[in-house]
Amino acid sequence: IHKSTPNGLWLSVGFFDHIFIPPHFMLDGSEWDPEQKLWVWKSEHGDAALDPELGSQVRFRVTNSVFRPVERPSQAPPAAAASAVAAVAEHDDDDDEHDDQPLFQVMASIKDDG
Repeated sequence: IHKSTPNGLWLSVGFFDHIFIPPHFMLDGSEWDPEQKLWVWKSEHGDAALDPELGSQVRFRVTNSVFRPVERPSQAPPAAAASAVAAVAEHDDDDDEHDDQPLFQVMASIKDDG
């Protein structure tokens, strides 16, 4: 487990950390606990945390892959393109929005037995 957010779980396989598990692909009865800031599975026998520690291993099944288009300046001269890339790089250092929208993302499920 790479990251746990109210939107779902983010997994990493070491070289790639854009594997996302939305809530509807988690075990039935899974709920976000805002106090603990992790997903909790509510079973009929009580509450159990879904491996709250970052770095914990989970088994998952790939359900979809999403490719987002790369936006490039059209017909820009090479010098302008280089300065645009530099400006984007500076913006990325200040803003974590880039992490939320990777160019390639894997959607996965931990709902099934594994």
